[in-house]
Amino acid sequence: MKLLFVTREAFPAYNIALTELFVRQLARAGLQTTFVARAASLRPGDEAAENGVRTVLAPPEPANPLSRHLGSLAHYVRTARRLARDHDAIQVRDLPLAGLLCLAAARRAGKPFFFWMSFPYPENDFLRVSTYGRSLGLLRLAATALRGMLGKWLLYRLLLPRCDHVFTQSEAMKDDLMARGVPADRVTPVPMAVSMARMDRVRPGPLPPGVPEDAPLLAYLGTMPRTRRIDFLIHVLRRLRETLPGAHLVLIGDSAEPNEARRLRDLADKAGAAGHVHITGWLDRTEAWALAARAHLALCPLPDHPAFTVASPTKAMEFQALGVPVLGTEHPEYELMRSLGAGLDTAPWDVDAFAKATAALLADRQRLDDMSRRGREFIRAHRTYEGMVPALVALYERLAAGQDGKGRAS
Repeated sequence: MKLLFVTREAFPAYNIALTELFVRQLARAGLQTTFVARAASLRPGDEAAENGVRTVLAPPEPANPLSRHLGSLAHYVRTARRLARDHDAIQVRDLPLAGLLCLAAARRAGKPFFFWMSFPYPENDFLRVSTYGRSLGLLRLAATALRGMLGKWLLYRLLLPRCDHVFTQSEAMKDDLMARGVPADRVTPVPMAVSMARMDRVRPGPLPPGVPEDAPLLAYLGTMPRTRRIDFLIHVLRRLRETLPGAHLVLIGDSAEPNEARRLRDLADKAGAAGHVHITGWLDRTEAWALAARAHLALCPLPDHPAFTVASPTKAMEFQALGVPVLGTEHPEYELMRSLGAGLDTAPWDVDAFAKATAALLADRQRLDDMSRRGREFIRAHRTYEGMVPALVALYERLAAGQDGKGRAS
């Protein structure tokens, strides 16, 4: 099967759901994907290839944001129209307006159309408005709110009801779409996963400077925009150090927001945790995993907001695959993982309760060892890209042939 896949990510892509699932695993299984994307850097040429997977790139983009957006949209739609008849189906990821226009191209070419919804971007726009408020600037604040309202209307009212199939990031996201009227047999959850073949090769790396070998080490892995409220973890560490003064927290990642890391460091200083909070900045994925593997416990809280309640948090699965026990907040995906025997526990989004749960786990070495073992067993049984590929390829083939595809790719 040949799939034309329009995505908002720039290529070469860092997103593991694209690189591991489509560029590596599905390509090896015979699904021929052509990506339509933006170039990650201003370089000449309109195509790139990795592992035999072709990517049709937009030309270098202008600096003006509006011109850049319109140029990308024109590239997506123009390429979809040009290549639609050479492929068996068209799929768009997280782009409602481009999705509607590519849906029209698919209908004109007589091809099925799929939408891959990895994240509720309209809800995230509303979250940004409430989190940043006037600090965004009045014009940007208004534009973000307008984009959220328009995106929500385009996505839920116009696009999703007309798709031949929708892929969601979680069971909770599927439930949300069903509540909005999308038929259950047209939605398939494809939760985030890992490649155990890659995780099995990871070896623990060096500790951050200033962290003693015997120090209790807590870790967070991922992006750190203010909307994810990473400051919660610093307050948890402050409370935890009242009974475990030697505890350290390493935040593996960074924020695209230029002053966010500095804000978090300042907050750590005010909390009396200077020298106990370590922010690595962006790391190569293998280097990040090697550092994560040194942690005694992973902290993976998710704010209670519609933008996150339907998420499938990759960081929790990466930690479990590395054998690092996970403590998260109460969340549908975490509860699902717990019911399947994962090495994961939950606590409320409350500093005192979360710190108390952290201390209890760190004090119980046997329980941590059991969680480490169960986490790896859970991932190997339920959340590997290698394991989900056969069902996903079969589903794509049924959908391209015009047959109903039902089920869960896991």
